[in-house]
Amino acid sequence: MGWFDDNASKLAAANIPRSAAEDFIRRNPGDFSRIQSALGPDYARREERGGSSGGGDGRASESAQWREPTQSSSWLGRSEAVKIPYTPWTEEFRPSVAMPSDLMDPWTRTFAPSVSRPADLLEPWTRMFTAPSAADVAASPAVQLRLDRAREALERSAAAKGSYLTPNTMRAITEDSQRIASEEYDREYGRRRGDYEGDFDIFAADKGQRGGMYFNQVDRDRSNYEGDFDIFSADKGRRAGTYFNQLDRDQDLFRTRYDIHRNNQLDPFGMGMQVRGQDRADRTLDFDINQSMWGRGITERQEGRADRGQDFSMNDLTRRFDFERDTNAWNRSRTTYRDKMDDLYRFGELGTRRPPR
Repeated sequence: MGWFDDNASKLAAANIPRSAAEDFIRRNPGDFSRIQSALGPDYARREERGGSSGGGDGRASESAQWREPTQSSSWLGRSEAVKIPYTPWTEEFRPSVAMPSDLMDPWTRTFAPSVSRPADLLEPWTRMFTAPSAADVAASPAVQLRLDRAREALERSAAAKGSYLTPNTMRAITEDSQRIASEEYDREYGRRRGDYEGDFDIFAADKGQRGGMYFNQVDRDRSNYEGDFDIFSADKGRRAGTYFNQLDRDQDLFRTRYDIHRNNQLDPFGMGMQVRGQDRADRTLDFDINQSMWGRGITERQEGRADRGQDFSMNDLTRRFDFERDTNAWNRSRTTYRDKMDDLYRFGELGTRRPPR
């Protein structure tokens, strides 16, 4: 059974023909609840009275409560849009290669030379030069031998001349001894100075040789250390580059799969949005049509109210006319009766007493 069959008694109670209600629904799809207010409870009487369009003052009688349509519908009678299936993205990113476990390990080896520095390498030269004394020169056997031979030569020469014990001979021996002593001191000083400087040169050369050997070995060890560090860094860089390049490729593939999934989810949604947009445009057009029909219904109800007001005025005027006509007829009857009574009294047929006026 349809809505009209379910509400046939309500339509009959409101004096609304079924054909008029069906025509209203054709013009206003799904608007069942407004049938009574649009057509009014006196629709049939107005049709019989003169077929004036519209009707109803918009007030529904308390006894006529309308049943809504049994089919689920929106305000336009359309079913809701079909739900678009959505599959969430659940895949987690997993790289195809694992990061090397030692890739982030730092360089921990410290530089240590293969040879130890000589303990005395940095010790300074502490020996001071000591000049020879006159006693040191006099104690020299070579000096004594030279003095003895020079004195003997002077004594033999003086003895040969017969002046051995003269002051000149003694002065000559003394001067010659002083000259020899001075020369031998200078020679001894130079010899000792040479020995001192020679010892210093040997000390410095030894320190330089051993220091050079040590620092050369340290330089070789440092070069080997830096070479090992360069090899370590280059290996880390090569393996890191290989790993991160593969990681980038895996991420690109992951993003591609995600974009494909996202587009697969959005394409039906976009089509649904276009369909819903068209449906919204259709509903807007239908709403405008319904609004226009509703405005026309208001106009029809206002015209119906005016017709009923005019009918009421005509009925009231008719009743007034009938009342006045009856009143005039009664007054005429009353006047006629009194005139007749006056005539009767005048002619003495009813005596001499006149009825009161």
